[in-house]
Amino acid sequence: VHEFAGKWPSLIDVVQDSMKNLFSLQGQAIGHLKDQVDSNIVAAVSDPTSVDCPLVFVSKSFEDMTGYTADFCLGRNCRFLQPNIKEFNKKING
Repeated sequence: VHEFAGKWPSLIDVVQDSMKNLFSLQGQAIGHLKDQVDSNIVAAVSDPTSVDCPLVFVSKSFEDMTGYTADFCLGRNCRFLQPNIKEFNKKING
């Protein structure tokens, strides 16, 4: 931080470039996963760097198994998969 004292525009540029690189890498990783995931693999990927860890990828097999479409899942936390009935949830999740 001391090296940027009085140079906030420079710091903002560095942060902006870092964020662009981070999101580019995440996009590349997710894109690669989408291209490579086997149709028999049930997969869901969340982003732990975002608030509430939203899902950023679900496989076609995940959609088939859960009945939830990617359009519904993406951007949500995976808690929607937990049973709403307290007794049932306790049996399933302990």
